[in-house]
Amino acid sequence: MSNWSGRSVDIDFSFLVDGNYEATVALDGVNADRYPSDHLMTHQTIDKNSKKTIRMAKGGGFVMVLRRK
Repeated sequence: MSNWSGRSVDIDFSFLVDGNYEATVALDGVNADRYPSDHLMTHQTIDKNSKKTIRMAKGGGFVMVLRRK
């Protein structure tokens, strides 16, 4: 998702319908630019007022799955 330039992406969840959601996110770890297998899995509760910044390493990316609670 980030080609060979690292970057950050801001996500605004205002498009969501009212309610709470479980966000499961697979992210690049702090050393992902040197070790591609370095990653994190997080679980968070979000709603339509949430905002999140995702950092992507060079050649990295992320995956997010939202499930309504």
